[in-house]
Amino acid sequence: MPLNNPISLTEPPKKIKELDGKQLYYSFLSGAQRIFENQKLLNKINVFPVSDADTGTNLASTMRSIMDAIIPTDNFKQAAGAIADAALTGARGNSGIIFAQFLYGFSNEIKTDQTIDIRSFAISMRNAVDYAYDAIANPLEGTILTVIKDWANYLYALKDIIDDFIKLLGEAYEIAQQSLIDTTKKLEVLARSHVVDAGAKGFVVFLEGFLDFFTQGGTKVPAITTDLTAEEPDTSAVAHDIITFRYCTEAMLTGSDLNKAKIQNDIRNCGDSLVIAGSVKKMRIHTHTDFPAELFFKSAKVRYHHLPESG
Repeated sequence: MPLNNPISLTEPPKKIKELDGKQLYYSFLSGAQRIFENQKLLNKINVFPVSDADTGTNLASTMRSIMDAIIPTDNFKQAAGAIADAALTGARGNSGIIFAQFLYGFSNEIKTDQTIDIRSFAISMRNAVDYAYDAIANPLEGTILTVIKDWANYLYALKDIIDDFIKLLGEAYEIAQQSLIDTTKKLEVLARSHVVDAGAKGFVVFLEGFLDFFTQGGTKVPAITTDLTAEEPDTSAVAHDIITFRYCTEAMLTGSDLNKAKIQNDIRNCGDSLVIAGSVKKMRIHTHTDFPAELFFKSAKVRYHHLPESG
């Protein structure tokens, strides 16, 4: 007996031309699941900017903060803002804070409310790239920055050609994959260790989950398991160099008129790998230093101008 509706077995998913806030949030959860699955791998291949084997842990912390926040709302701009704020609160390490800053830029650039179309999505993503670069004291190509930029630029290039988010994100994902492969050619430390950049790899596996949510129809709430680890290739030969600065140090500043340029100028000599993300009301600082107390004091001095100069 023939099936009543055989076409449905091979029918492609319906086009998705607009996204609402719930779809954005659940797609982020799907991306977060890929980060959790690949956490150990990302730690193993982490050799830049510091070979401290914590990129997977840091990105997982950032994603867990998003997962734990009560975000689902139909309003796209509200959801994007809540995701960005949660990411900033939970962000850890260079890659986590860069990603959080990119999300802040995206949420800040959104001009719509309830839903977003492909053109507005692509423009906001491309504009958010500048926020990510601005967060880093000394940005280098061949990192998560490059892959974010290449991905967002390709979204922008397709914004007037493609009318389906599934197709848009699928094609842009392929560009991100190639950009990830190319990171090994752009940084000597990656070429020497025969690995791609760990932060960039984290962004690409996030995009894989992000895309998967939409290829599954864009409606199903993803199942999240934070203690899974994906099958890993043999990366035991990855060399981890001597760490220059002992402490990976982070601080959160809150206020009403935080001056990022002044904060960056005052603390840039405390160590290296300085990243500052956030807005005039909330900022997260990350750096590697031998003197965490000095970083905290200088950061507080900028926040509270009445504090005395150190002796």
